[in-house]
Amino acid sequence: MITNVILQGLDNLSFRYGAASHWASGLEVALATGELVRIGSSSVSSTWQAFVPFPELAGLFLGWQGATGIITKMAVSLWPKPKHALTMHFQFMDLESAYEFFRVMARTRIPDDMIGTSFALGKVSRIAMEHNKASLYPALIRAPGEPEFTASVEISGNTEGELNAKLKVVEEVVKANLKSINFSELSATPSNSARFPMQTLPVLSSGGGLTWVGCYGPMSRWLETVKKGCELQDKYNLSRSCYTRFMNEGHFVGLRWMLPFDKGDPGMVKRVESLCLEQLDMVLDMGYIPYKTPVWAIRKIEERAGSDWVRLHRRVKEMLDPNGIFNPGRWGAEDA
Repeated sequence: MITNVILQGLDNLSFRYGAASHWASGLEVALATGELVRIGSSSVSSTWQAFVPFPELAGLFLGWQGATGIITKMAVSLWPKPKHALTMHFQFMDLESAYEFFRVMARTRIPDDMIGTSFALGKVSRIAMEHNKASLYPALIRAPGEPEFTASVEISGNTEGELNAKLKVVEEVVKANLKSINFSELSATPSNSARFPMQTLPVLSSGGGLTWVGCYGPMSRWLETVKKGCELQDKYNLSRSCYTRFMNEGHFVGLRWMLPFDKGDPGMVKRVESLCLEQLDMVLDMGYIPYKTPVWAIRKIEERAGSDWVRLHRRVKEMLDPNGIFNPGRWGAEDA
């Protein structure tokens, strides 16, 4: 949890609360001087409820990947688990229909979470769950009548009546606003947010490798960005594997193309590497910004950023880590 917050990742409830770093409410940090400092209310109190109303210092450490200090303790916000929850499932024959659905659904402000995936990625995952070798390569051929994209919408309520009322609103909004799009609604199922163990099966089955170009960007450019990313996968004969979450009630979007692969196959490693390099340039062109950023992506970002922005990062790094001992070569590096 702490690592995901530091790296500004996404998580369950991202639609309602945004990136994981928004959940942090207090930090304890070891500085390069050896000092141990607390950020937020815990600096003057035994409580860890918030960073406000102090001058904002958490940004000197969150998102920096350990380049400015070592976070030794963290407080994160918690929310009560509702007694009643379910997941609604939808399938779309094209990306345009999926995009219109997500736009309409975000405006209801009802979901706890809203996730979309390429149908082909689900097929590969099911192969793995049957304990067979799963691979994105060569690309699975889309059969006649198969959808292009799927969506799951998590909703909850304190009572069964509240849950049913939300479900009714969703159904009415879909019926009233999505008459022209091509989709099918599957039956709702009990909520199952914690699916991580099952998600590891494609990685293990495909050969132990996993990577992706993950990014955050504007919802208004979701459709074009997803299309371009999937078309690049077509170019490399890899099954379309888009995975997306709508963040902070749709104010921005988390987007990535999941790439489980056989890390013992040099040809496959090269194929995936080449795809990621092209996808990185593409998402930056579209105004999307990579998150959990590896070094090679940081350098790409710095090439596009203003020189003042780069210098500011370097000054912050130099101030907090003058001897360059914390995770060198990442944000604020001089060798960009």
